[in-house]
Amino acid sequence: MMRLEIDPKDWEEINNYLKEWDEWRKKRHVGRPDFTSDAIYLVPFTIALIKSQERIEKLTWALVVLTVVLFFLGVIQVFLYLSG
Repeated sequence: MMRLEIDPKDWEEINNYLKEWDEWRKKRHVGRPDFTSDAIYLVPFTIALIKSQERIEKLTWALVVLTVVLFFLGVIQVFLYLSG
């Protein structure tokens, strides 16, 4: 499993942005009663996508290899059918 390492400076920027965003929403009385919306879920979803990137790349390569193997098996089957 890939370990996601976030630079503390970057994390501080994210926290500052979320604090400013929260203050803006409270001033405008926008969103739910707790002043959040579905957009607040973007941060953990983005982190989860970054963490799963390596696994997705491995799965993609496995699918490519399986596709190539199936192609060659299909070519062999066609060759055997035509020659027999």
